[in-house]
Amino acid sequence: MDYYETELRNKNRGYMKLIVWQKAIQLFELIWKIAFIEAKIDFRLRSQLADAAQSISANISEGYGRRSINGYIQFLYYALGSLAGTMTRAIGLT
Repeated sequence: MDYYETELRNKNRGYMKLIVWQKAIQLFELIWKIAFIEAKIDFRLRSQLADAAQSISANISEGYGRRSINGYIQFLYYALGSLAGTMTRAIGLT
């Protein structure tokens, strides 16, 4: 692998420096712990909750890799929607 390929890989992972992405990962880890380790929750709800939580950080990173700011913003809106879905499913646990 030459310098150019290494440089491109590092640029593509710049989203990992974003605080919002880091917080999304922390939320996913918390949801995973609650849904799969501590709680006795229906399998379907656990899966939906984990998928919604995981898609927040996934949408942020996918948007970061887009070529335009408009594409990036669109994926940030998707991440916001995933956050709303996560919150709704989490409320269902109470």
